[in-house]
Amino acid sequence: MNSSRYHWQEELEKAKAQGDEAKIKHFSYLLLTYTDEYFENLDKFYTLLPSNGDLTLLVLKGHLLIEQQIRSYVHNHFPNQKALKEVFKDTHSLINAGKAYADPDCTETLALWDCFIKLNSIRNFLAHRLDHTGLQHKIDDFLKVSDRFTSFGPDSDSAYDRMHNAINAIYQKALYLSTVQEKKYREFEEQRT
Repeated sequence: MNSSRYHWQEELEKAKAQGDEAKIKHFSYLLLTYTDEYFENLDKFYTLLPSNGDLTLLVLKGHLLIEQQIRSYVHNHFPNQKALKEVFKDTHSLINAGKAYADPDCTETLALWDCFIKLNSIRNFLAHRLDHTGLQHKIDDFLKVSDRFTSFGPDSDSAYDRMHNAINAIYQKALYLSTVQEKKYREFEEQRT
């Protein structure tokens, strides 16, 4: 993953030597946004996300990893994060708080937050019910909404592979949101000191 950063750094240096302002701006943005920490989080995700075919474990772990990024995203909007300790204890409220920051005219962003809500619904269904009647409908609904975020198809048409692919895609979106917001929060903190 870090090879991308090295490539971007090389391309930035070439662009500077050529005076190509558009490329300088593009590669500077990539290097500032997709930090080493971003790639470390992505590596952690790939390490922790199961690939053994257990759909329940995939949903539970994938949901937890995505929730951590959403929690970071939401909390980094507030200067007094300590006051949030008792707020947003349930994931549904947390997701809705994050969605409240979304541009209501941006269908792509709203669809992403809908994916988070639908994955949370599947997670709750699996965690609190012994009978899985209706699960496939929830999965199909989630996959229909998340399909726009997957840039390549799964290894097979199995529900597990399709869910793995979708969870991977929306985790990367959540990680991006979290990374950008954390950067803004750090800049805010620096201005306060």
